[in-house]
Amino acid sequence: MKVDMTKEQVREWLLGEHEARGLDLDSIDHIIDCLYGIVRWYNDGVPTGDFLNAVLRNDFMEACGIADNTNAKVLPVYAKFLYNCLPLDYLQRVKNEK
Repeated sequence: MKVDMTKEQVREWLLGEHEARGLDLDSIDHIIDCLYGIVRWYNDGVPTGDFLNAVLRNDFMEACGIADNTNAKVLPVYAKFLYNCLPLDYLQRVKNEK
């Protein structure tokens, strides 16, 4: 199974989220890159950094501790993205990476 989202579709999804409203363009671009990084991890096994690893493991305490200023403001966006845009088997994939 693949996540059928292009980077532009990720952008459209993000811009529809309440938490993303009022952010500057640099912040929006940064979040899009991170969200699309999740898609690339799921589809192609592209490694993610520590922050996205914590998000994918559903370890939001760790994610809060290592999030940059932009991501700290929009942590709910990541939870919504995982819930609404990724198949639930992503949790098993994360466990299998250990």
